[in-house]
Amino acid sequence: ILSPTTSVGDILDEEVMIKNYPNPFSTNTTFKIYLERSMNLMVNIIDINGRKVDGFTINKSQGFHEVSYQANKLSKGNYFAEFVNTADKSKLKTVKMIKMD
Repeated sequence: ILSPTTSVGDILDEEVMIKNYPNPFSTNTTFKIYLERSMNLMVNIIDINGRKVDGFTINKSQGFHEVSYQANKLSKGNYFAEFVNTADKSKLKTVKMIKMD
């Protein structure tokens, strides 16, 4: 499925596609999400030491979505956003994030 902003690199054979922009970012980043089906997702923000430092849940229908994340709790550094299907606890995707001051 394509949208006007889909690039060739985005076309994957997966049930979930996720990118974030801007990256690096200073105060907030936006996750562009494509879901092949409706689902509830837990988003865990993980630091480079593997500790969960923040998290939130989202409930989205099938299709393209944008979710803004305010990174006020994070200090400068590298993080990962881990997307987990809450229904079966399966990890769907992990996205690297770089927080600048």
